[in-house]
Amino acid sequence: MSPRRLAVAALLLLPLAACGDETGADSAGSDTSTASESPSASSPSAGGVPACADVWVDGATLPEQYAGCLDDSGEKVPADATQCATGARLVTYDERFYAMTGHVVNDEGSLADSTSYASAKASCGG
Repeated sequence: MSPRRLAVAALLLLPLAACGDETGADSAGSDTSTASESPSASSPSAGGVPACADVWVDGATLPEQYAGCLDDSGEKVPADATQCATGARLVTYDERFYAMTGHVVNDEGSLADSTSYASAKASCGG
């Protein structure tokens, strides 16, 4: 390669190298802010247990391995689950939400008055 082409190539690569350094600095800054935000989403003291308000949302998907959540006071609420004959688990929360693990959360207002929950419970065998 001619010296002129080498010089042009070096000039073209110089801004890319500088961007790489800036990106690294930004990434480190981002990682720091992300790390500081992560504990609030799932604090180490909570053992990675999600907040109930984050899990029990109408239309959201209940995690397949759901074992419970943390209420507003930080207390763990264990999963209130019925093991179905099919092997699926029907889980309820706060006498108003229900879902099969790995499926959509339903907010019925009151499970006692819900025909869809009664149907799900009957098909579960419970």
